[in-house]
Amino acid sequence: MAKNNKVISDLTKGMKVEEIQVAVRSGGLMKYANKSGNYLNLMASDHSGDVKIIMWDDKDPEQVWKQIEGHPVVEVDGKVDEYNGQIQIIATDIFPAKNYDINMFIPKSDKDLDKMYDYLVKTAKTISHSGYRALVMHFLKDPLIFKAVGAKAIHHARAGGWLEHTYEVTTVVNSTCKLFDVDKSLIRAGTILHDIGKLWTYDIGVTIERNQNDFLIGHINMGVRAIIKAVETEKNIKINESDLNKLLHLILNHHDMEPEHDRVAYTLESIILRKADNISSLADRFQNMKSEHTERDAHYDNVTKMQYYFNREE
Repeated sequence: MAKNNKVISDLTKGMKVEEIQVAVRSGGLMKYANKSGNYLNLMASDHSGDVKIIMWDDKDPEQVWKQIEGHPVVEVDGKVDEYNGQIQIIATDIFPAKNYDINMFIPKSDKDLDKMYDYLVKTAKTISHSGYRALVMHFLKDPLIFKAVGAKAIHHARAGGWLEHTYEVTTVVNSTCKLFDVDKSLIRAGTILHDIGKLWTYDIGVTIERNQNDFLIGHINMGVRAIIKAVETEKNIKINESDLNKLLHLILNHHDMEPEHDRVAYTLESIILRKADNISSLADRFQNMKSEHTERDAHYDNVTKMQYYFNREE
């Protein structure tokens, strides 16, 4: 095991690190822009956050890369520096980790998942449509929902993230649908199941990785496929074709896309769901950026194309 017990969130500028263990997420050898030769540029993580690791050419990065390429976890010696407001490690040595605890690398939700799960079950029990209710309860029995992530990155990218996100979206929807004349059974079923396909689109090891299901089918289509299969095979789930189409419409169209990309009509239920989904995703993204950029009052996020103001005077 590593000689120190430090994790990425402990790192501060000027600190020396010895055999800190990190999971390699991406990167490799990079060519210099202004001279010949290569340097090593890695993006790594543990359960507490992400860090960039740089090894310059005076440390023989080509040989180091040959030793560590393909190894999911490495140990790093070096010194902590800062660039553009972000902590990074300037490495003097990197080598494969022989012994490590897999639980040290995937972020975990710090929320009360049992409480969130109970809220979803309570909401499911208010669904008056017996077919929708049976369908939702069928998926809520899957133990994967406590481990599933909300994404590889961007938002809710942590074990339990699926449950966090679904709870948040359901809470917003439950409040919003009190204001409007909507089919509450439909919207509650669609909300709880809108990301159900994510249970089977990520592989969780020392990093979160998209698997073949996500690359070739996608979480929305995986969810649709799982719902259709459940309706066709589970005798207690009785949903007629028209009601199933209404539910699938919510699943298929819950992403908040630009109008020119839309090719279907929208029900009020699907409009509410897609906006609630966006609120949860953006709020989590905002909180992540606020935690990462602790020295800034504001940050422009290239992913969401939004400028965030953190209002740290509060």
